[in-house]
Amino acid sequence: MSKDHDKATSHYNLGIQYERGGEMGNAVREYENAVRTDPRFPYPYKALGEIHYRNGRLDDALSMLRKSLDLDPDWIEALGVCSDILFDMGDTDKAVPMLERAIQGDPGNLHYNAQLGRMFIAQGRLSEAIELLQNAIRMDPADVKFNYYLAVAFGKRAIQDLDKSIEYWKKAETASPDDPKIQRNLGIALFSRGLMPDATRAFKRAVTLDPSDQVAANFIKFSESAE
Repeated sequence: MSKDHDKATSHYNLGIQYERGGEMGNAVREYENAVRTDPRFPYPYKALGEIHYRNGRLDDALSMLRKSLDLDPDWIEALGVCSDILFDMGDTDKAVPMLERAIQGDPGNLHYNAQLGRMFIAQGRLSEAIELLQNAIRMDPADVKFNYYLAVAFGKRAIQDLDKSIEYWKKAETASPDDPKIQRNLGIALFSRGLMPDATRAFKRAVTLDPSDQVAANFIKFSESAE
């Protein structure tokens, strides 16, 4: 192992300590020192990419993550973060195959499976999303993301799947009862099913949790008038 790599590793480890202590400026400085000292060391690129991602600097984050993957193409965690960034940037078609590679290496990862289901929904691949998420939810039946995205997928696929959508919205509600988006979407599903009193209760709960939710507020009027 070269002296440069040893020095880069020291900078990287010091960056980790700074990051754990919340000293992000110092952490970035040490990660950048590591990159300058040994440009072929992939770890500090990923660390910098994750910091940029948390700060909303998606282009910089993607650049760093891609450099880490150039040096270690099969790095599962880097593939996962890079896929998340691409999806947030709206490039779902590139995000999907990258995340599929990550899942091959870590099939039990809850976030990867939920996120891939979400990406399939975004691509309109609803039946594939449902199959993936129904298989994955066995790992954690109470996981709010699995239930949330299954509810979305069933709700989008066909009117005959509306009861399944409501079922998963209710499970998502159980997992996260104070999420106003879940309450609003549950209300919309119940409204579409003609269950107006239940829909009204869900919309009112959504507005209580988020008074700025004008969509839920408007639906209260519709559902109450239809009761």
